[in-house]
Amino acid sequence: MRTLEIHSILARDFISSIDTPVFITVEEASQNLVDRDLVVSLSFNGEHKAYSTAFLSAHEVVNDVIGGKPVAVTW
Repeated sequence: MRTLEIHSILARDFISSIDTPVFITVEEASQNLVDRDLVVSLSFNGEHKAYSTAFLSAHEVVNDVIGGKPVAVTW
């Protein structure tokens, strides 16, 4: 039987989550993003949010509330 080892590159919790995200307006986003930029979007209870994957790549987790419900957005 072969045994596999797990090697950690970063220490646990090395990359901090975003716990109080700040959003820009649609108009600001249209000036800062291009059509090929990827986002993770959520819509719930009439509220809509988008999270840039470029931004998520640096932080990996955003803890947020959408439509009155807590969510964890990961990438």
